[in-house]
Amino acid sequence: MQVRIARDDLVEPAKIIASMMTEPGQAAVPILSHLVIRTDVTMEHRKLVVSACDMNAAVEFAIDAEIKAEGATTLEARSFARLLRDMKRGSMLTIRDIPADDCYQWVHLETDGSRQRFAGLPIDDYPTLAHAPFGKRTATVDLPAAELRGLIDRTKHAISTEETRYYLNGICFHDESDPRGRRILRAVATDGHRLAINGTRIDMTRGRIDRPILERTAVRTLRSMINSYRGKVSMVFNEKIGDFALEPFDRPPARLLAKWIDGVFPDYERIVAGCDAGERNQLEVLKSDLQPAIERIVAAFPALSKQTGEKQTPAVHMRISRHNVEMSAQYKDDIRQERISCSWSGKPRQGGFNIGFNGLYMIAALRATDADIVWLDMADGGDPVVVRPKTADGTRGLDFHIVMPMRTMPVSTVKS
Repeated sequence: MQVRIARDDLVEPAKIIASMMTEPGQAAVPILSHLVIRTDVTMEHRKLVVSACDMNAAVEFAIDAEIKAEGATTLEARSFARLLRDMKRGSMLTIRDIPADDCYQWVHLETDGSRQRFAGLPIDDYPTLAHAPFGKRTATVDLPAAELRGLIDRTKHAISTEETRYYLNGICFHDESDPRGRRILRAVATDGHRLAINGTRIDMTRGRIDRPILERTAVRTLRSMINSYRGKVSMVFNEKIGDFALEPFDRPPARLLAKWIDGVFPDYERIVAGCDAGERNQLEVLKSDLQPAIERIVAAFPALSKQTGEKQTPAVHMRISRHNVEMSAQYKDDIRQERISCSWSGKPRQGGFNIGFNGLYMIAALRATDADIVWLDMADGGDPVVVRPKTADGTRGLDFHIVMPMRTMPVSTVKS
């Protein structure tokens, strides 16, 4: 194989692949830390295909290149990505593989007078998902990349990292109909302490999206793959594997195959129904006032405890009166207090309405809420808080977030 290709065309795909691959010293199978480089030559195109597979997901990029000799080889993904990152922008890279008598396949990389040699592993040992059982196709959705980016960005903060409840380690997709009969694609994530529920309207007349769960590494890879893309993304929902491809779909420039998590996502609608039950109180506040105020309070808490090394939980107490919100938190001797204006439509209470929550969870929910004015709905101080953008008709809309409460106490007033 001998290929000449622009460094700028290769650096981003290599970076995306490296982020999903295992470190060389940590891979159970050494080849799982490698990527594959192969040529794809037809009458219509001459492409260099860069791909990788970690047994649960496979990603592939097809890039225009000057191909002098066909072939295929493997390279250690993270080392290759670092090399491309350090190369000068606008430079050209020549890739040549040299068969060896031992178990390695030496690969020479040349650019601007610099020459590097990498040891590749036999490509015949590389895993693939192309021949894995996909199962029956249940639905296909073509969605603008900008809408899919927004859907992921508004949901991913609630993905769990707890391995014991592995079925929460991703985003759950499903479809539903709104009161007017229009189809909606839902993306849902939860870690048991917060819940992100977001949606976008889709044109899908047949099929069902029956709650497959896309694992968080695949979510991150998909988000990187469409980061600056402006076309449409084809989302093919099979029973066992999801297939995500960019236009043109007959020969996509980028494609992701990902196994769904083998588990059942919780019945989150019960939580939503519980939040809708009974009499609700509503706080209306400017997002530009509330979010910075909570951020200033949370800044008092270090990321990790010096004693235990565990993450700190910044518990924020909120006291709501008719026209003001008072927030407070204390870490050791550091006391933080904030007061902002609001509009409160709940019943007046002696001493105000009191509630506590994890400040980091509330900040993440506010960042994911695309609105200048937000509503915080709650029934009581011990009930979940629903965070949603203000709508003209007062309905919940397609996007909202639920933050579970914490038991907190207001801190003592700071003496001047």
